[in-house]
Amino acid sequence: MQFPAPPSTVVLPSAPAVTGSVTDRRSISRIAISEFAAIYRPQGRFRRNRVPVIDFNRFGLALHTPTPLALNQTLYLWFEGAAPAGTGRVVGVVHNCVSQDAGFRCGIRFRTDSRLQQQPERTRQLLIELEKRLQAGSGSSPVSAYSQ
Repeated sequence: MQFPAPPSTVVLPSAPAVTGSVTDRRSISRIAISEFAAIYRPQGRFRRNRVPVIDFNRFGLALHTPTPLALNQTLYLWFEGAAPAGTGRVVGVVHNCVSQDAGFRCGIRFRTDSRLQQQPERTRQLLIELEKRLQAGSGSSPVSAYSQ
């Protein structure tokens, strides 16, 4: 199945809000981006992998990886590009991973409340700042929704 390449930066509407603990996460738009990269390292591994970010919001992101990532796998993430200085490592967990183009689209949820996350409140604030920077730079209207 072929998917068109995302535009440089486009704001994607979120899935409809649902009741319960995911309401906030679901009510925030995802920002499609193609000129932004993340470096991830699975917990317990030393090798780091640099991959493009497909979309982002303060609660998670989607990565385009060459190989699939295991569901519920804990990752450490670092950002390249628009990330605020001092963002540091962010803890995430693989929520889904599906075949896409010549690789895989892997949805990652940030786990800033994890005991593995250093400076959790500061990290949450920096993710909000990054989201605002990306939204301000988008200048685009919503085009489609990804469910995560």
